[in-house]
Amino acid sequence: MEIQKCNTVAEVITHLSKEIRIADAAKNSIASGVLRINRATSYLSIECHAKAAKDASDAIERLSSQDPAAQFALSRALLLLGIAEYGRGRQRRAVAMWSRALQKMTAFSDLSAVSQIEARLAEVTSNAQASEKTVDEGRIGHRECSTAKPGLSSLQSARGCMVSGWLSVRQPMRVSLGPSDVEPDEAARLIDEVEQSLGDEAPVAEKILYGNMLVNLGRYDRAKQLFSVLVETSALSPKQAVSAHVGLGSVSAIQDRLFDALESFSRALQVDKDDLDARTRRGQVFASLGKPAQALEDLSMALRIAKGQDAPPSVRSELFKQRGIVLLNVGDAAAAREDLRVACEANPQDSIAWNGLGQAEMACGETLKAIECHHEAMTISLDFKEAMMNLATAYRALAMTEEALKVFDQIQRLDPSYPLLYQSRALFHHSTGCVDLALADAVQAVSSGARDSRNLHLLGMLCQSLGHLRGAMLAFRDALRSDPTSPCYFSAVWASYLAERLDAPMTSFCADRDVSGALKEGQCRTETPCEMRSDLSLRINWTSDAALAPPVCIFTGPCGCPAPKMYGLLKFFSQKPFAAPPAMRRLAAFAADVGRWLQLRSAGFTPNRRQFRQFGYATLEVAQLFMTLLDEVELEPEGTLLPNDASSCRMHPRGGSHRCNWRDLYDIAVRWRRISEPNDPVWWIDGFPKKSFGAGFGLQTSILNGHLKVTRYYPYFPKALQVLKDGMKKDVFLVETSGERQRQASRDGRRVKLGEH
Repeated sequence: MEIQKCNTVAEVITHLSKEIRIADAAKNSIASGVLRINRATSYLSIECHAKAAKDASDAIERLSSQDPAAQFALSRALLLLGIAEYGRGRQRRAVAMWSRALQKMTAFSDLSAVSQIEARLAEVTSNAQASEKTVDEGRIGHRECSTAKPGLSSLQSARGCMVSGWLSVRQPMRVSLGPSDVEPDEAARLIDEVEQSLGDEAPVAEKILYGNMLVNLGRYDRAKQLFSVLVETSALSPKQAVSAHVGLGSVSAIQDRLFDALESFSRALQVDKDDLDARTRRGQVFASLGKPAQALEDLSMALRIAKGQDAPPSVRSELFKQRGIVLLNVGDAAAAREDLRVACEANPQDSIAWNGLGQAEMACGETLKAIECHHEAMTISLDFKEAMMNLATAYRALAMTEEALKVFDQIQRLDPSYPLLYQSRALFHHSTGCVDLALADAVQAVSSGARDSRNLHLLGMLCQSLGHLRGAMLAFRDALRSDPTSPCYFSAVWASYLAERLDAPMTSFCADRDVSGALKEGQCRTETPCEMRSDLSLRINWTSDAALAPPVCIFTGPCGCPAPKMYGLLKFFSQKPFAAPPAMRRLAAFAADVGRWLQLRSAGFTPNRRQFRQFGYATLEVAQLFMTLLDEVELEPEGTLLPNDASSCRMHPRGGSHRCNWRDLYDIAVRWRRISEPNDPVWWIDGFPKKSFGAGFGLQTSILNGHLKVTRYYPYFPKALQVLKDGMKKDVFLVETSGERQRQASRDGRRVKLGEH
């Protein structure tokens, strides 16, 4: 399509985008820069300031040579960048760009652009006193893109601002890691044109360019065949050999043959260890293969090479982003945050970098900053589902339930078949005590084809929470068949234990005394069953009569499961719900009211209606026990006797009784806590294996852990730090040894000034 035949701005932009890709592939920086200026002008005509600024910035990078054509276009690019930044509310940056254009003015500059710059600077200066609403240069503005459909008048305006000297280049494109969006017919025509001009005697350089074009057009098999022949050619120069190996490695990476790609990039680096493309792409392949140490080494080396070769800022920002993502995956959130900040500052329109920075901020406990970063990513890419999921997670961490649900609904409207949506929303509903809604999403996640062990494990836990032990056992069994190393093993053991005691009174057994310490440790730790196999002698009774018996429906609300036949759910939910008598209903309502006292109105503590009710029941049972103690204090001087079988204290022999003590009160709360969520590990720590108990397992709650600010508890940090300082001043003995001298601070008020010796 010729530019004169375009009837709308959208068509102009589409045409220019294709020409830009061709110019980039031919490595014609001047043509690429001028084309970007034209596209920036088109974006400004429809008020898309952010995209216009990005194109103008890229054009400036490509027009840094002393060529007269480059100097002519550079002043126009600086003019457009200033206009775009001014439109985004960044007045200081706009003035800086226009001032830079005047400083760089040469005999080859576009005098028309220079005159416009001078006029705009004069206008800004005259209006400086009237408008003081400047925006800090470091702030990233939102896109201001008009939603109105551009008409012919705006197209004519865009044409009128086109820079003279616009170029159309038809050259092979450089290799990329994915196909371009050139139409198939256009791609076939390009290939035919190049093949007709190429023969067996064509120069190697032209064949390499043709191979790169094939990769960029998605013709991977033909490109692989061509590069495979080239790498075996003995008449290649070192530069050509590197290009051929990089091309072959790129094809292999696209086709997910990562080890072949690794070999090709390594062979390229054997020829030239400082080749930036080969070093960068090998680092990416190492990251994909799960080898972060090698990936970090290559990406760090690539950054040093890029700095030494004075590579464009866009190349270095991409390297910082890649390294930041690898650092984030290995758990070094602080270092990842630094790299990703650099990437975002260098390229504010990189949505992936913003999303990664949000994840790094979240990993450091800066949840509010994480929310801002994910919003930026979503502003740049309106359909960025991963950023939306991370935003919902951040809202959930701050207990902002309504905001999280809005984001989940937005994702569902965007892509109803997105499996990760249903898994994450099921976990969210589960955390709020809405087990029925959580079960509906878990069934949707499993029925949509995502039958991995994690989804099956979640489905089993939700079935168990609703009292459907049969469905829970079946889901756990399928999860273990899918992944024998799944921690679902411990959930299945626990469900089997409960199934065998469904009809037993709660006061006739105590899980803390019956259950193996290995099960407790397995539920609390992150180890897989295989890692703990030597310590396990745990039994799963898959054929338990109680587990496989017809279920008793204790569910009283709507489910809305899209596939209720799964794991006996249809039969479970088709039963008549348990009809509680009026007295029990009044008791439940009272328990729910009392349970609200449990809620902490603080960041990170999500209200859970299921926990409220169970806490209310626990409170009532403790109160009943106290009343019994008060009533019998005169009749039973030695105290009320309780059955040993229900006690978690191992000092009490089975079958006997003991006087009520403080631990019995906590046993009541523990039992109700387990009912509220059967798969939460709630155990007395003295029932753990001796090694774990001796190490103080479970006795630590972090406020600040390295760079991580724990959302729930970090607000206590200033007070806790002050208490620690005051305690050290009062009680800590400071001892310093120098040869045979010792000086010791005592409790009588003397102070030892550190550093005075």
